[in-house]
Amino acid sequence: MAIQNIKLPTEAPLLSVWFVHDQRPGHIKQLKGLAERLSAHCKLEASWIDANLNTFSWTDALLKKKPANQLPPPNIVIAAGHKTHKTLLIIAHIYQAFSVVLMKPSLPICLFDTLICPKHDELKESHKVLNTLGALNNINPVSKTQHRTKKLMLIGGPSKHFKWQEQLLLDQIQSICHQQPNKQWLLSDSPRTPASFMPRLKALNISNLNCFHYKDKQLEDLSTLLKKCTETWISPDSVSMIYESLTAGSPSFLFDLKSSSPKKPSRVARAINNLVQEQLVGHFLSWQKTPDKQPQTINLWEADRAAQWLLIQYSLKQPI
Repeated sequence: MAIQNIKLPTEAPLLSVWFVHDQRPGHIKQLKGLAERLSAHCKLEASWIDANLNTFSWTDALLKKKPANQLPPPNIVIAAGHKTHKTLLIIAHIYQAFSVVLMKPSLPICLFDTLICPKHDELKESHKVLNTLGALNNINPVSKTQHRTKKLMLIGGPSKHFKWQEQLLLDQIQSICHQQPNKQWLLSDSPRTPASFMPRLKALNISNLNCFHYKDKQLEDLSTLLKKCTETWISPDSVSMIYESLTAGSPSFLFDLKSSSPKKPSRVARAINNLVQEQLVGHFLSWQKTPDKQPQTINLWEADRAAQWLLIQYSLKQPI
């Protein structure tokens, strides 16, 4: 997916951008991905604001009272996480800065200048809203000639979108490894993985499977590892990992876990099912029938597309 029919300003000025976060790793990863791509397209001076420690108030906003810090005044303020919205709006009002939120907000959309949010949030795209395929991340795609040799499995845990079926998952992992006995597999759990999972998996003694705890420093950083994988299997509850794998260009496959509400799946579950139907990711049930079939190739770099779109929207709002 790429920006079409638009051009970035030829002389991009130095932009001071404040990134407001709530310390949650997933939200910081989104902001870092966007920050990196903004810096590739303009001169960027980035400041990071922890909304949990902020001292901004609505009174400050009304009086336009600026904080006693040494940060350069922001041209743009970008936030991720519901707890950051108040801080974002106050800062934007005090400095008359351009406000950007990286999700569907719980507050009225009219309060923000622009929104960048996953397509599954189901907001209508417009000059104010950019829909992305999944949340932004800090993965940079690599060349198609990148040498890939590794095979990886990423395991999530219980979620509100998919049922956690531990035995079913263990059976699928065993089946995949046994189907390719000469290939060595790497597997990592995640913070959401139940404590019972890894001992049960290790008890299966799968000879061509190396298991790692997600904090194990012997395992390469995920952003690096994904770029080296010829095949990545992911539990469907691990939504961010799915899109990170796609961005890295690794052929991606999903284990078969049922929706938490089969008759009325969540927006996220529907979005993941759409990836399967569009053959952008493989699925265990299809793999069982045709193990050699590969997903469709997709060129995905939503952080870069969002950065370009954001700079265009910002430039259009500036006085001539």
